[in-house]
Amino acid sequence: MYTSTALSSSTDRYIVWLSAFFGATLILFLVSLILFFSSRSRYFLFFALYVLSIFLSLVIITGMDAFFFPDWLRPYSALMLRASLGFLLLAFTLFIAELFQEKMTALVWRYFRLLAFLALLTLAASPFVFFGSVASVVMMIFVGVIPVLVWLSFRMMPSVLSGLVSAFVLLLNMSGYFVYYLHLIGIIADSIIATYAVEASMMLHAFSILPALVVRLWQSERRRVEDTKMTALEAEALAEKIRKELSICNARLEVSLAAERSATQRIETFLSIVSHDYRAPLAVIKGNVDLISRVEREEGRSEDPSVIKIQRAVKRLNELMDVSLAKSRLLRDDDPGHATELEVRQLVQEQVAAVRLLWPDRTIDIEMGVNHDEPSPVAGLFDIVLYNLLDNALKYSPQDTSVTVSCAVRDRVVALCVSNVTLSDFHEQSERLFEQFIRGGNAVGSAGAGLGLWVVRQIVERHGGQVFLKRLKNRKVIVDVLLPLSS
Repeated sequence: MYTSTALSSSTDRYIVWLSAFFGATLILFLVSLILFFSSRSRYFLFFALYVLSIFLSLVIITGMDAFFFPDWLRPYSALMLRASLGFLLLAFTLFIAELFQEKMTALVWRYFRLLAFLALLTLAASPFVFFGSVASVVMMIFVGVIPVLVWLSFRMMPSVLSGLVSAFVLLLNMSGYFVYYLHLIGIIADSIIATYAVEASMMLHAFSILPALVVRLWQSERRRVEDTKMTALEAEALAEKIRKELSICNARLEVSLAAERSATQRIETFLSIVSHDYRAPLAVIKGNVDLISRVEREEGRSEDPSVIKIQRAVKRLNELMDVSLAKSRLLRDDDPGHATELEVRQLVQEQVAAVRLLWPDRTIDIEMGVNHDEPSPVAGLFDIVLYNLLDNALKYSPQDTSVTVSCAVRDRVVALCVSNVTLSDFHEQSERLFEQFIRGGNAVGSAGAGLGLWVVRQIVERHGGQVFLKRLKNRKVIVDVLLPLSS
């Protein structure tokens, strides 16, 4: 039989125990929320909800709702107690699923989905009279989570010993819940023992899980830092590799450029020697032909057509030497081009006349749209442009077809057009034909180095102009050149 003093002392101890329990539970709840907002790890949020549901259920079970709840809410305490069970089971399920998601198998995932569904079912049944039956069945199914948690905890640990320790702590934590479950199904009749058991388990469970969560957060942060360091090291290694590859490529490029400059210099030297060697006999021929022409004029005779042809041929050969040297100069990027200005109308007529001597069996039509009285000077080397275009047109067109040259001046821009019919279709892109050493498919069997159109574009673009190649039906090809007049 208890005396009043003993009852008072027991009550004081119980109040101290509850105060300590409620204070520790609220601290765990707040710490978990702070960790969630700082790390954004969802298992801290679910753990905070789990602790909150424990707090609310025990406040009602112990009758402390009179101190925590307002008067209008106390009539619903029984309903909130039933609802808190479903909410506790749901929060616990979500927390365990989030915590052990990396170690779960497909079968375990299905089991936890079933638990979440049962927790929602318990929460939904809380306002109805059949809640007791539903809660009893759900709690019997939830008992199966204990061996699953032991197995998951064992798998989470890095060693067998740590796994055994973790499993033992988990079983110790769950013992109070098991006693409370036996009370619910009627095996243990004393509700005070069951309440104390579940309170002790909750305290032990909460205080053992929170450090584990903090350790896991610390491990996650450490892995993130290590991954960041590893990524930085890999990025540095990749940058060093790329730097070495670029250095090697740069060295190879310098060697290639030096070889190209050397080859260009040799070409120019060779052409200069050939030009010099050719000019000497040409000078002799020209001198003798000029002497014959002067004698004929002094004797009053008309000039022999053969002498005129020889003079034009010698002049053309000299021009070809100049063209060859000009092409070699264009291979050098530092050469700005020829500075001499030429008159468009005279230049076109002279070039066509010279080409006709070289191709006496071919027809070249001229369509001139240049005003006689208006000066139309163009930059030097324009004669090379026209010669290359005519040479290509005659070389790659059938013998029985004609080549048309049209020239006009509009808004101080020379529009030169050379059109012809090709021997056969070529499949190369028009722009590729303007690249260095590129020849069309219809050039097979004919002499050439693939420099003609490239030289044309180099000259035209260096003087602010544009050049285009268009392919029409019936194998017709048109090359348009737009070149500003010299100021």
